[in-house]
Amino acid sequence: MNIANAGVGSAGHLVAALFASALKIDVVHVSYKGNAPALTDILGGQVDGMFDQSNTALPQVRGEKVVALAVTSRDRLPQMPDVPTLAETVLPGFEAATWYGIYAPRGTPREAIAWLGARFAEAMQDAAFTSKLVEQGYVMIRPELRGPEALAAHTRSEIELWRKVIADAKIPPN
Repeated sequence: MNIANAGVGSAGHLVAALFASALKIDVVHVSYKGNAPALTDILGGQVDGMFDQSNTALPQVRGEKVVALAVTSRDRLPQMPDVPTLAETVLPGFEAATWYGIYAPRGTPREAIAWLGARFAEAMQDAAFTSKLVEQGYVMIRPELRGPEALAAHTRSEIELWRKVIADAKIPPN
């Protein structure tokens, strides 16, 4: 199976390596210089599949140019409710999702962090803002990851997970 990705070490490459390891299968990682050429070869049938972020894959799925087989998130995506998770289909417990956090330099005063967190929370309550994010394929914040301590713990666990995937798959540094 030839699996496209946006480059060595990209999110799609790492998720494909985790997927192959979990299923104990060999795949050929076909690395491109970015997401656009990888998607072009998916559309053209030059490669068998690709793990891609929902925000970039969603327009192709909505346009019926590609078929979404499964999502790697913990839950089904509201934008594609009929597409199952990998955990539901072939890999119980599988979860791999691109996520974003807001970070500040070490030593930033706690008051500034609290202020920034409050402004972000306000933005996330703005229906126009959040509906635009959902429309573009993003999934909203998981409540259990809110706050500096929860984000720091999640970041540490993600670093450990992907460090192991990289080592096990022998992915070279760029």
